[in-house]
Amino acid sequence: MRLKGKVAIITGGAHGMGAEEARLFAREGAKVVIADIREEDSRKVEAEIAEAGGEAMVVMLDVSQEDQWERAVAEVVAKFGKLDILVNNAGIGGSGETDFRSTESWDRLMDINAKGVFLGMKHAIPKMEKAGGGSIINISSISGMVGQSYVHPGYNASKGAVRLVTKAAAVQHAKNGIRVNSVHPGSMPPMLTSGPRGDGGSQEARMAAIPMGREGRPIEVAYAVLFMASDEASYITGTELMVEMQQQAERFGARIHFGSAVDAIDFSGSLLKLTVDGNEVETQTVVIASGAGHRHLGLESEAALEKKGVTYCATCDGALPMFRDQLLVVVGGGDSACEEATYLTRFASKVYLVHRRDELRASKIMAERTLTHKKIEPVWNSEVTEVLDVGQDKVTGVKVRNNQTGDESTIDCAGLFIAIGHVPNTQLFRGVIDMDDAGYILPKRGQETNVGGVFVAGDCSDHVYRQAVTAAGQGCAAAIDAERYLASLDQ
Repeated sequence: MRLKGKVAIITGGAHGMGAEEARLFAREGAKVVIADIREEDSRKVEAEIAEAGGEAMVVMLDVSQEDQWERAVAEVVAKFGKLDILVNNAGIGGSGETDFRSTESWDRLMDINAKGVFLGMKHAIPKMEKAGGGSIINISSISGMVGQSYVHPGYNASKGAVRLVTKAAAVQHAKNGIRVNSVHPGSMPPMLTSGPRGDGGSQEARMAAIPMGREGRPIEVAYAVLFMASDEASYITGTELMVEMQQQAERFGARIHFGSAVDAIDFSGSLLKLTVDGNEVETQTVVIASGAGHRHLGLESEAALEKKGVTYCATCDGALPMFRDQLLVVVGGGDSACEEATYLTRFASKVYLVHRRDELRASKIMAERTLTHKKIEPVWNSEVTEVLDVGQDKVTGVKVRNNQTGDESTIDCAGLFIAIGHVPNTQLFRGVIDMDDAGYILPKRGQETNVGGVFVAGDCSDHVYRQAVTAAGQGCAAAIDAERYLASLDQ
């Protein structure tokens, strides 16, 4: 589950996009807080989540009122002990001819759509700082980027304000491990508060201007918000995710299925076969972009304290206040571990490098740089057997066993950084697609694999760079290779 153990507040969670976000987050393992002014409708969403096996609570919240924000956040932390995610979804529409010249409408739009987002961040961020980080997703709109004839100018202004306050918060709080991003839906079904959108002719013209020829669906926005909330977006902050990107892809015939799983493959025939959610799909081309995950130590205490002092990325988390001027431990002996340890010396008072052998596997220059650093102390022939202290819900040290003598000792520390490699998600393709010993897919030329019509992109084949930008470039190359392959079949 992508949000297992996370606590998320979703404002406007009783209807529309907010309700879809609440249901989806719960399915992905989050404890969901439905924050809305409509109690009856909020209780219905809460009941739906509970019936499906999830966990949710309702808090009454008028987002324009600071005292209610203060109370709501306090209630959530009192119940769940922390706050990891805030989705500032609540808002009101600005359509309706009578609103255009209304100062009252301007004030109402700014209070709810803009001030409400500010207040949410004001009260959520201190709690996230105490938890060691978090993710905030502010729902803006395409209206925050362009002027429109059919909405009150206050709506454009309020959504534009959301866009820029997101960027400001992202810059100011990145050092504390808090990511802040905005999502900008295109044309969507009317809000409960929306007025009339004009006559049939104007609506027809509006639809004609949308490449897909249709409005977006709340669930489509919900999946975009889920991505931004998840650790999959751990290096993304201050960005604007436009849901219209999906609609643009669909315009050219792309069909997108969220929440689907490939259960089996058969690449032996002229047509490539995949079993997706129990149904067989035949195709002429496949692009494998299944990614890779961090290799874990496999300790129960490691899992319990992940994101509470246990982390797998020094460049992502090393600068957090919880690690500054503290004793830190890095596990590993390769280039990645050495890079992590060296990077952490910028912030830590001392770094222990725990390795199960008596010499590093890293390149000579990287090993020398690491071992000669005055802040790094190697711990040879040793393995971490337990992370302390689950009872305190934070890392206070690690237990280490010497694999030569069997002696055990404790290293006091505030953080454990595990750098023992990645595991590519390629098990489904073993024995069919050529891979190296570690399971990374080996492209032949460009992004082609050894199987005709099958291409690869991203971390499931790249164990060197592992960056979003390089993965995106490989994805583009794979698409071009696939298109050329299809063209060759017609010749």
